[in-house]
Amino acid sequence: MKEWGEVVILDLGPGWRAVIAGLDRLEVETGQRVGDGQTLGRTGEDGEAYFELRRQERPIDPAPWLQ
Repeated sequence: MKEWGEVVILDLGPGWRAVIAGLDRLEVETGQRVGDGQTLGRTGEDGEAYFELRRQERPIDPAPWLQ
């Protein structure tokens, strides 16, 4: 996972997780509880980050929640 840069994994509730990777700098610490709208980290100059939504360890298409 070194190529992914900094990674944040959010526990969204029973069986749900969000993975955000490609960050250059984190604004949160391991185990920290985060709130709505809180900055998790910053990307590099290219601004590219990876987002994955998972349910029971399987990737889920996040499109319905991102509209």
